[in-house]
Amino acid sequence: MTCWRRREVLGAIGVGLAAAACSSNKATPPCIVQDDAGLGRSQAYCLVEREHIRVPNIRTIGVGQAALFNIDDSTAVIIARDAAGAYAMSGICTHQCCLVSICSDAACTTIGTNPGECKATAVGSPAQAGAAMICPCHGSAFSIDGKVLTGPAVRALPHYALAFEGDDAIVDTSTVVAIDARV
Repeated sequence: MTCWRRREVLGAIGVGLAAAACSSNKATPPCIVQDDAGLGRSQAYCLVEREHIRVPNIRTIGVGQAALFNIDDSTAVIIARDAAGAYAMSGICTHQCCLVSICSDAACTTIGTNPGECKATAVGSPAQAGAAMICPCHGSAFSIDGKVLTGPAVRALPHYALAFEGDDAIVDTSTVVAIDARV
């Protein structure tokens, strides 16, 4: 699999075009739109591919734990579990599409490292109250269920359909689900 960096893709499109297209898109969170070389096709929400992402060996994630898995630096998901079950959400900040980091302590003064490209973070235990994820680009903070705690982001991380096949999670980024949906 080839990993594409968001900044490489963004270099090929105009920031003005992206801002204009996003301001009229009410169906998705703030986004960057790529015009695919003027062919009239576009992808919304931070160039996240609408696909099924397989996250290996994650079924045994414990209550209060989370892991970040990314295909590249613009397509990432977080798998987490609370008392109600497992859930999946975007690992891409809704402000300006940066890869978020999972906090390593309750005050979120220490963030876990991003996984790099095409990797997963170690399963961690972010804060259950307060910030659990932070965007290292502009400082937006999110709770363990993806709700915005501090901006500049104003929208929660979208939650995606989740299923398990054996020990692997399958996240369907084309299907947004309610924030309280659990498996």
